[in-house]
Amino acid sequence: MTDYRALWRLDDIHQGIARIRELPDDRSFEDVEADWKVRAALERCFQVVCEAARHLPEEWCSSYRDVPWRQIIDLGNQLRHADHRVNLRLLRRIYTDDLDQLDIRVARMIDEFGPVPERPERLRRDS
Repeated sequence: MTDYRALWRLDDIHQGIARIRELPDDRSFEDVEADWKVRAALERCFQVVCEAARHLPEEWCSSYRDVPWRQIIDLGNQLRHADHRVNLRLLRRIYTDDLDQLDIRVARMIDEFGPVPERPERLRRDS
């Protein structure tokens, strides 16, 4: 049986990564750090990705052991609880070094376990 909620979570990760990529919008990370609105949006998008990862089935994650699921979940915990103490350098490193690979893995997972079903109107993220 297909786990449609888990597929929605994969889609949340994929969409979150797309939004993270849009946020710096040709700005340096120093400019992002100085702009509290963009920084808050960036942190929130990372948090969405991390929260979605937390709810993926263990058997799916164990099929993709090269993804650092525990570190992703731990980052979400830090983002939820650290408030103003979030390390933007860490987010920059993840943005630069890790997002592309995570997105590739998530796309493979969607291909393997999907497709992502339509969400009911009440569960749509953009409504």
